Amino acid sequence: MKRKTIRFDEDLMKWTKELMESNLDLNRTHLSQRICEKMNWISSSGRLREADCRKEMLRLERESIMTFPDSLSKSNPNKTGGFIDNNLSFPEASCSLRELGNIEFVLVSKGSESAKIWRTMMKRFHYLDEICLYGKQLRYLIFSPVYGWVGGLSFSSPAWSTDCRDTFIGWTKEDREKHLQYIVCNSRFLILPSVKVKHLASHVLGKIAKVLPSDWEKRYGIKPLLLETFVDTSLFKGTCYKASNWIKVGATKGRGRNDIKNEYKKTIKDVYIYPLDSDWQRNLCLSTRTSKGAQEQKPKSKNQMTRFEWIGKEMSSLLLGDKRLDRRTLLTMESRYANLGASVPEASKGNPAEAKATYRLLDNKKVKMDKILSPHYESTTKRFEEHQVILAPQDTTELDYSTRPATDGVGPIGKYHKGLLVHDTMAFTEEGTPLGLIDVQVWQRKEEDIGKYRNRKTIPIQVKESNKWLISYQSCEEIQQKYPDKMLVSIGDREADIYELFAEKFSINAMTEILVRSEKSRFRRSTEGYVWDTLQKEQERCRMKVTIPRSGNRKERKATVSVKMKKVTLIPPVKKSKLPKLQVTCIYLKEIDYDETKVDNPLEWMLYTTVEVTDDDMMLKVIDWYSKRWCIEIYHKVLKSGCKIEERQFGNSDRIQNCLAIDLIMAWRVFYLTKLGREVPNLPCDVFFDEYEWKALEFYHNKKEPPETPPTLQKAILMVGKLGGHLGRKGDGMPGIKYMWTGLQKLDLIKEVWLDMK
Repeated sequence: MKRKTIRFDEDLMKWTKELMESNLDLNRTHLSQRICEKMNWISSSGRLREADCRKEMLRLERESIMTFPDSLSKSNPNKTGGFIDNNLSFPEASCSLRELGNIEFVLVSKGSESAKIWRTMMKRFHYLDEICLYGKQLRYLIFSPVYGWVGGLSFSSPAWSTDCRDTFIGWTKEDREKHLQYIVCNSRFLILPSVKVKHLASHVLGKIAKVLPSDWEKRYGIKPLLLETFVDTSLFKGTCYKASNWIKVGATKGRGRNDIKNEYKKTIKDVYIYPLDSDWQRNLCLSTRTSKGAQEQKPKSKNQMTRFEWIGKEMSSLLLGDKRLDRRTLLTMESRYANLGASVPEASKGNPAEAKATYRLLDNKKVKMDKILSPHYESTTKRFEEHQVILAPQDTTELDYSTRPATDGVGPIGKYHKGLLVHDTMAFTEEGTPLGLIDVQVWQRKEEDIGKYRNRKTIPIQVKESNKWLISYQSCEEIQQKYPDKMLVSIGDREADIYELFAEKFSINAMTEILVRSEKSRFRRSTEGYVWDTLQKEQERCRMKVTIPRSGNRKERKATVSVKMKKVTLIPPVKKSKLPKLQVTCIYLKEIDYDETKVDNPLEWMLYTTVEVTDDDMMLKVIDWYSKRWCIEIYHKVLKSGCKIEERQFGNSDRIQNCLAIDLIMAWRVFYLTKLGREVPNLPCDVFFDEYEWKALEFYHNKKEPPETPPTLQKAILMVGKLGGHLGRKGDGMPGIKYMWTGLQKLDLIKEVWLDMK
């Protein structure tokens, strides 16, 4: 079929003239690309019809209707060195990210001094030079208020077709033609080689992702949904993109934009994308055409709606590579939340198809624990924004599968037991409300590792289980780099008292603070002698009451402690003498005035911290922060007793870990709801319960039509607690976690009955 001839109408000529006036250095090649994109002039092979467009431009010139700029070979100013200032000098910086100050972005405008700086910077330091930015484009300079220009970057029109990207999105040809304009390519990114600042690149990528959408929409009237970039694997590893949560979706095949003959002469490049909208995939795949005979889709009934809206929001960035797997994961999470602790058949309510679908999901090779947890990590960091201080206690718990049928992939966790080890890190507010997980490590011990304890001092920490503390700390630091204005405190118990953990902070000049309880038997030394001996000689700063939580048969009790403090310089252990000396603040607490007949083990703590402690008020605050470490042990109790993760009978550790990822999120949600009800009791409950849940609660308890306005969060939680067995009397207080997870299971059934009645 003969394709339609390209012709300029009056509106297009007017638009083109305005475009040329606002872009004086636009050449004919780029102009034809912009016109083809606007008019959707695309050939049957999917390419822009630039040649046809330029023929029409020549016709208009011959007939003296319009005048266009010269072609690329004639007009490119950089061929003769135009707009390049070889006399420009750039700063040198070797410092921490915090010392750079608040990084800013300067939008480069045509013909300005900033354009000259940007072009000079790219011409001199970027391996791709500064030319050949295709289609729509925005350029930025990266500015430090302390050092000046430290880098630059640009965004431009995306690649027309990239197999791995299009497959990952789930695009049809029609979807791509209609929605390609909502993707923007990060076509240049440069941190000056003279600027050596750790984590600066990932920090810039995180900040620019918040700035670009509004700037792009202001310039072009389109709000982008997705960013893409291409990393040359022969030169770079893409580390900064990975650290900024960009997603690697594959690699190119070595073809460039103009490889018409399929010669594949270009280098292979990794393709990364970054979603700018929680619903990006659905919006990019929503075709604007309606197929013939297609019937209008009927709205879902109430019983077909997502039962738990929070799951969809929490997991909005879930990407397992297949939309069906994403959907099945959300459905599995719904069934598990509605039936905490139930087996797969019980959670499926006797439906064999549902149970089979869940087993298939847990067994799917594309489904991995870290992929399930990744969107939860992202949602956790978003909850940071309302808090200035975030506490991040980390702890290890054992999952015992000795009583289960034979399970592959588990290892010894004791003399007679086998199972898995889980080391997780959870973010808490200063009040103890859990914001969510930020790191989870799962592994099984090997039989040959048993007995290596005696040789522990000669084994590098990287191959010991103790490395879990460093991995968790590094995860905290990655998040801290994205929120440099907040304080993130990594907290550990006595097992975390390893010299390498503190050395890690000082060796990379990390921003995340450390707060660890000391192990007395380690005999940690300072320049003034053994730390415990040194602190005992110090003068008492104050006395305070602390709550010692229940443990085993030991009841919870209040203790009066004497508090001392001193800043010391730690000396590395003898066999780790290559490590540097470290300065930390030590806080010593010792119980006094206790009944020796009732207290067998009086409290005696030594806390080490890198937090700057300047006065007694700050000292007491740090002690209070450490007391929140027990919250993660409560969380483990929810995971084991509420979600009953140790009762899983899946046959191998891969299925257990995939189910564990889901249960970790479920346990957090119950814990979060319980704590939030105490922190903000007067908040409307619809921030946590959907409309049908709170109305079902009201109807069940009051036996009458529920009101139009939702009750408070405190009232809703009390009603859920009563479902779980909490009496709710005047002196009973708010329901605990056990009552909450039992009540939430019953709420799901009540909600279904309520919906059927409506």
